[in-house]
Amino acid sequence: MDDDRTWREIVVMILFATLGLGFPDIDHLFLSWLHHRSIVTHSVLIPLPFLLARNEAVRAGAAGFLVGVSIHLAADILSPAKGFGTVWLPWPIKASLGPLSPMWIAANSGVAMVCSLHAMQGLKLRHATGIFGLLSFGLAAAYATLHERKGMAFLAFLVVFVLAFAFEWWMARQRRSATAEARDREAR
Repeated sequence: MDDDRTWREIVVMILFATLGLGFPDIDHLFLSWLHHRSIVTHSVLIPLPFLLARNEAVRAGAAGFLVGVSIHLAADILSPAKGFGTVWLPWPIKASLGPLSPMWIAANSGVAMVCSLHAMQGLKLRHATGIFGLLSFGLAAAYATLHERKGMAFLAFLVVFVLAFAFEWWMARQRRSATAEARDREAR
């Protein structure tokens, strides 16, 4: 593995993770079409397709971006589901999801984290899981401290991270089991 390429992908991930932290609030720039906490920007709808790219740098950027989005959304789980704390559909509907908002935010935070973790492992970076953990925990701690100014935001991220990691571990175990069963069938 080329060490320069590895470091380049790590830098790309860190840069895009930092951009992903603020991305959900880009809806403030488009308030005539979107509402704050738009279902479009407070989700994985925009960044997820970039994971399908063939270019590893693009996938590394998407994986990092999804980490940032997941951290932001994990902190937003704690907001009360009323007013600006709810998730809104875009123009022309501009209706709130109301009490379903925390579920939408939590589900998208989890999906972003699972997809990012899966993408990181697929990049074949040395120590991908360790890099992923350091990147996620470092950014989550910084975001909770500097932006949210409360430890509960970090705890919300921690719950999302643990659940995503457990899900990805379980999926990897299922894939290994299926591969082993296929090899056993071929051997017979």
